[in-house]
Amino acid sequence: MAGKHQLQIALKSIKGINWSNKKVLDIGCSNGSLTYEVFKKTNAKEIIGIDLDKKRIKKAKEIKNKKLTFFVMDANDISIFPGESFDAVFSNMTFNQFFDSNKVLKEIYRLLKPKGLAIINFNQEKSEVRIEIEKQKAKFLGESYKLSKKKKISANKLKEEAQKIGFSKIKIKPKEDIYFFESVDDLMGKSKDFGLDDKKYELLWQKLEKGFEKYQTKKGYKETWNIVFARLVK
Repeated sequence: MAGKHQLQIALKSIKGINWSNKKVLDIGCSNGSLTYEVFKKTNAKEIIGIDLDKKRIKKAKEIKNKKLTFFVMDANDISIFPGESFDAVFSNMTFNQFFDSNKVLKEIYRLLKPKGLAIINFNQEKSEVRIEIEKQKAKFLGESYKLSKKKKISANKLKEEAQKIGFSKIKIKPKEDIYFFESVDDLMGKSKDFGLDDKKYELLWQKLEKGFEKYQTKKGYKETWNIVFARLVK
């Protein structure tokens, strides 16, 4: 299942949306659980979900619903879809992970039909918890792990890029909020993309959990996010 915080953000962003006759693209769909929730809340006619993680897409394909389709695909290269083939595009908490957000935004514009809607939500800055995790990984993994060099995206930058691309209506609202996570697993999601054997991987995770004791409260691990809620109309 998608994290409670991610679901909360997604549901807030689609409030009042009815996609009963709309074809939707979900960029960064992960294991499809959140895609399914969006489908139920919006009554979408069809949703195609894409994600680069093969294991997550395999899990997503276990969802038995003819209106949901999932593909392994890099958001930085979605040229396989013809122009104006979607009524709406949805991206929840993944946009800040793309290497070139401007390129992805141009593709979203190309894929949308006239007056099509893009709903994009993302955390516009790394919290101290995330920064600490990056440092701990780099220290533990050494040369086998490189700190991210992705281009940063912010609310102002997104607005600027959307205007240049040609979106006719742009509504962007940043909102600072506090989220609580039950564990480091819940915060980050266990990922074995580091090329470690199981023993070293578990050792890394133990170090991360020990280092985050200072962020722990009675409600769980506390993290402040500055969420950007964006609605862009072509």
